[in-house]
This record gives sequence, structure tokens and C-alpha cells, in this order.
Amino acid sequence: MSAGTPDAEKIEKVLKEFGISCQVCGDIDALTQGIRETAAAVIVTKNALDDHSLRALSETLHQQPPWSFLPILMILSRRDLQSPGTLDLLKPLPNLTVLEQPVLPRVLLSIVQAALAERKRQYELRDSLHEAIEANRAKSEFLANMSHEIRTPLGVILGFSELLAEGGLSEENRKAYLGIVQRNGQLLSALVNDVLDLAKVEAGRLQIELIETSLDEMLSEVTSALKIRAKDRELRLLVERDPSLPGLIKTDPIRLRQILFNIIGNAVKFTPKGSVKISVSARESPGENETGKLLVFRVTDTGIGLKPEQASLLFQAFSQADGSITRRFGGTGLGLALSQKLARALGGDVKLVESHYAQGSTFEISIALHEARATAAPFTNHASPVKDLALRGLHVLVVDDSKDNQMLIGHLLNRAGVKTTFAENGEEGVKKALGLRPDVILMDVQMPVLSGIDATIHLRAQGCGIPIIALTAQALKGDREQCLASGFNDYLAKPVNRAELYETLRKMVVPSGRQPTLVSS
Repeated sequence: MSAGTPDAEKIEKVLKEFGISCQVCGDIDALTQGIRETAAAVIVTKNALDDHSLRALSETLHQQPPWSFLPILMILSRRDLQSPGTLDLLKPLPNLTVLEQPVLPRVLLSIVQAALAERKRQYELRDSLHEAIEANRAKSEFLANMSHEIRTPLGVILGFSELLAEGGLSEENRKAYLGIVQRNGQLLSALVNDVLDLAKVEAGRLQIELIETSLDEMLSEVTSALKIRAKDRELRLLVERDPSLPGLIKTDPIRLRQILFNIIGNAVKFTPKGSVKISVSARESPGENETGKLLVFRVTDTGIGLKPEQASLLFQAFSQADGSITRRFGGTGLGLALSQKLARALGGDVKLVESHYAQGSTFEISIALHEARATAAPFTNHASPVKDLALRGLHVLVVDDSKDNQMLIGHLLNRAGVKTTFAENGEEGVKKALGLRPDVILMDVQMPVLSGIDATIHLRAQGCGIPIIALTAQALKGDREQCLASGFNDYLAKPVNRAELYETLRKMVVPSGRQPTLVSS
């Protein structure tokens, strides 16, 4: 607008009466400066209509970001609107609305309010676009790092498998190579489990099961495993436990163990020298907590520490504190985000208490403290090796489209004295199940021709009561429920654990009246 003119003064008065902030510009330079700073809409009156001003305005508007379509309101007389010269001047202006004089105040107000709402929507879209670009960048970095974390152990597995296949190795080298293959396979499995667990939490499908657990055994199990890593780095791993804490608590031992391994393991990994100290205590819960108390694990290290800007990214699932540090020490950046979500599901939290760059960090893990009865049995370490049990004489039909899986499962079953028959898809599995009547069916869920779920539904419709165990690599909560609802009796996640396989088979056949012979393998 132009300062000092009657039109400008009238418009300014109308807008201010309705609480709309406006600035009257006396020349084109002031107007273009306002556009570059905070303008949400521009009103141009007739007296500002000249070739130089409109050309400068047009250039300024075309310099706006791609997302910006600044509303331009031009107030002209009917004569101006009928002038070809005027129309030619207006053509270069984008997002233009022309109002004919005289303009009623309510009409002007309505149009300005609509222009401001449109401008607000543009800023919201800009912010959403910026967030989407940042999220996409973070995920791209995450996927690149995840690819590295997957390819590294995978390359080791493939390389040492080729060496084992060549033969001519000493027994010592053969055992060492097999150990390397198994260790890297476990790394891959742990990585996949972290991704799946994060997906469960994000989807609100994480299942928490409170079990009576020995606190001392839990601490011993976690620290014993991590002491090997600490010893390799010449670190001291210290544990302080408040003696007044109960020996037995009720929690989800699998999730708590996962959190402790992640947080304490990180402390060991990012501490080149010095010590890692774990202090265990209890305190009153400041928030809503049915028990009123929290079990607190404080993990303090003398490691590399964090800068403030790095600390702000710690608990974001697809972000990492520092890409160069991640490349140096390894990891995907999932552990902290997942641990925090798991701890919150257990009634607590994971947070960074303090960190000093190049000096160390302190993390705090808290969970709701559910004290178990003193007479309860202590927690049994489910992660420890379990004796293989053989079910001699059992006949199992394995339905799986993967020849490699058939070979692996067949080998495990044969070692246990189990007779095995194979089918490559659900349709073939249905025919063999109805014809051979095996004692148990191991059914892959995803197969060509006929899926495992459809095959099971078909068998149940035929009146087949043979126990059927689902095999699936998806392993998300909800998959189990879907399988059981489709007629499966139980569920095993891939990769198949030998002890779980034997135990699940035993549970299937004993209730049916068959009494298998259990022998240690």
C-alpha cells in the first residue's frame, strides 16, 4: 500500500478494528522488504500502480520459496480494469485477486481473512514438508547404517562358510570358523529382533508378561555376559546393589534383560578405558504407578560422552548421535529408542542423566517395582543352554517351500529320532497330512500354491485333528493370535531354536495320548 493516501488509511483502519496487524509501506522498497520478512498478504492500492513498482513486486514474488504463494490483493477502479495497459501490468503477478472500487469493509475483511487462512495453510504445509524431508533423510541414514550392520556379519558368515566347504582344515580351525559363523548369525538374529520389537511397540502390539524373577540372577546373567567384552577392553565392570532390595520381583524378564543388555552394553562399547558402574536401588515413583515404587538401574561410564546436540538425538529411532562415532563403534541406533519404549511399557523410563564430552555419561533405567512373594520360585534363566530332548518314533510332516529349511529342520528332528516327511507347499501338505496321518505337522505360514493358514483351515474343515505348529519368520505379536485362530495348535518363530522345537513337539504329543520316549541327545 502507499502511506498517506486515503485508501491506505481506510484499509488500515478496517483491518486494525478487527485485530489484523498491518504495515503501511510508502514505497516499493519497503514493500518488498516486508514481503521477504513476515508478510502474510499484500494489498496494493491504485496509486501504487506503476510499471516500476509492479515489475519490482513481480521479481520479489518470483524469488519466494517454491511452497510460497503470497496472496496479492489489488484494489482498482472500473476504468483501470478496462485498460489493456493495466491488465498487461498485472499479468506477471502470481496469486492475484483484483477488487473493484469502492470495496465494502465487510467484503475486504472477508477476503483478507481468507487470504490469511490460505497463507497459514501454506506455512503448515511447509513445516510438514520439512518434517517429512528430515524424517526421510534420517531413515535413509538409518537404512544405510542398517545395511552395513547386516552386510558385515552376513559377509563373515558367507566367507567362512566357503572356507568350511573347501575342506582340508585342522580340527582347531574348523571349530574356530564354526564359532565365527554362529556368533555372526546370532548378531543378525539380535538385529532382526530389535527391528521387530520396535515395530511391535510402534504398532501398540507389545505384550508384557509379569513373571516372578530373581533380581540377583538377572544381574549376574547380564553382567557375566558383558564382563567378557569389558575384559577384552581392559575395563572394570562394577555392580552395587542396595541390600534392602527384594530378592524376587515381578517383571517381564525378557524385556528387562533386553534393556539392561542394550544400555550396559552401550556403556561398555563406548568406553575405551576406565570403568562402567551399575548401581541398583529403589525409590518412590513421582508419577502414576500402581506400586508406588521404581526399581532403578544407574549406569555410569568413563566413555566418550556426548555433546548437547548429540544428546538431543539419542532416543530417536531413526537418528544417531554422530554418524562418524557410529561407524567407529558399530550399531544401528535402535537400542536406546527401543529400550526407552520397553522401559515405559514396564512402568518406568530410560533417560540420560548427564553426559560430558570425552568424560563419560550416566544413564538411568527405571521400571515399576513389583515385589514378588518370598516363597516364589526364583527366575530361571531361559537364555541358558537347554538339554536337547529326542522324541523317538514320532512322525512329523514338515511343510515348507524352502529346501534349506527342510534340510535344517529334518536334521534336527532326525537327531532326536523323529521320522520326517516333507511337502513343498500347502496343497501338497494337505494331501500328505490326510494320507499319511503323521503325529504332528510343522507348517510354514507363507508358501506358494496354498499358504500355511489356508492349508490349516482346509485340514480343519476336513475334520483333521492332527496337531499343527505354525512356522513363520514374521514373529510379530498378532501373528500368533492369527495362527491360533486359523486352527494352529502352537507357533514357532524362525530361525527355529532346537530346544524350543523339541519342547513344542513334546507338548503337542503328550496331551494327545501318545507317550514319547524322552532321551538326552
